[in-house]
Amino acid sequence: MMVPHRTSLTRTILCLLAAAGLPTAAGAASQEIKPALPGDTVFGLKLVDWAEALAQWAVSIPTSVNPRDPTGLYGGVGQRTPVWFIKSALPNSGTQDYAIPDGKAILLSVGSLVHESKPGEMTEDQLAVDPTTQADQVATLEVSLDGVPVSNPKQYRVRTPVFNITIPPNNVFGESVSTVEDERRAAVTDGYWFLFPPLPVWKHVLTRHVAGTTIDGIAYDTRWTFNLNIEKPNEPLQ
Repeated sequence: MMVPHRTSLTRTILCLLAAAGLPTAAGAASQEIKPALPGDTVFGLKLVDWAEALAQWAVSIPTSVNPRDPTGLYGGVGQRTPVWFIKSALPNSGTQDYAIPDGKAILLSVGSLVHESKPGEMTEDQLAVDPTTQADQVATLEVSLDGVPVSNPKQYRVRTPVFNITIPPNNVFGESVSTVEDERRAAVTDGYWFLFPPLPVWKHVLTRHVAGTTIDGIAYDTRWTFNLNIEKPNEPLQ
């Protein structure tokens, strides 16, 4: 990227962040870029709302093209909001590459678990207080952007109220549903959510290290690296 474009790009990002209510990323290559706190409003929604949106996105896509694929090949499937979702599955470790349009915030889900209920299986009140959670089992939590650690990462935990999800055939839960139509479920999700502001056009590296035990008592220690290539959209044809 040529230096003369930086001033224009910085102004653009500052305008985007002011509208979204996000911290400023421009010029922060050597300092911490703070994610949005649970009480912040980003693109009109709180962090808990974006957690719901990420969960709905992650479970709505069949496993054959689900973005949790460790290769990162399907990372762009279903990305339709002003926030780019990143969801990596436990207990794996690995590296994923993303080509992300300029101007999108970045939401990383860590140690989160979607707990869902089939129709008639649980009432909303029962589901809302169900203790099943993976976030309680997280012993080590480290997230960094461009080599700079996020301080006090456990402050970014949120648990959602009950919301609706739609799961397809061949879903990530491995549950049997109709082969011809999706099925609606009630769900809650609990975990750590790191919502970063839109980043300057360039190559960035987001990492996360999480260790603990699953709700089934299985110990894990995983490390993921996400290579974020922030790209400007194609210029219109003349």
